[in-house]
Amino acid sequence: MSGERVPQQRRTRLAALEFLSRAIEAFSIPVREAERWVLPADVLWFAEEAEKHIRAFSEFFDEYLAKHPSALRRGDDPENENVVEQELAYVRKSLGFIARIGKTVTEAGTGKSTTAVVAPESTANFSAEAEELRKLRSGELKKPTPPSDSKRPQP
Repeated sequence: MSGERVPQQRRTRLAALEFLSRAIEAFSIPVREAERWVLPADVLWFAEEAEKHIRAFSEFFDEYLAKHPSALRRGDDPENENVVEQELAYVRKSLGFIARIGKTVTEAGTGKSTTAVVAPESTANFSAEAEELRKLRSGELKKPTPPSDSKRPQP
């Protein structure tokens, strides 16, 4: 047996962090599958509330690291800093993507709404293309036929 023993209080704190990590990971499937088990009328509310809490948790990490910028460089594992920074960047990227999905876009001239992925600060307007596609599907617009002087064999 080693001559040095880890104090009980330190072991308890380390164990608490391990179980907190496991608890966070265990939410992955229930959150991903929420649409299947949350009442349909509550799905959007559930997603918004979950997002709020996850953003708050992300801000908790960001605030701690802002107050203690050298915190990730502590310890004997130099790769620790890179791994933690990458994981936190992935959290931010995922949260940023949430802001881009599910935006309601109204097609100009038709008054119809659809849900789309929108790039941040996007000014692209594809309403003309959407209208052309709608007309093509409804038969109002015919597919262009190739010129008859084409070198391809005609049916």
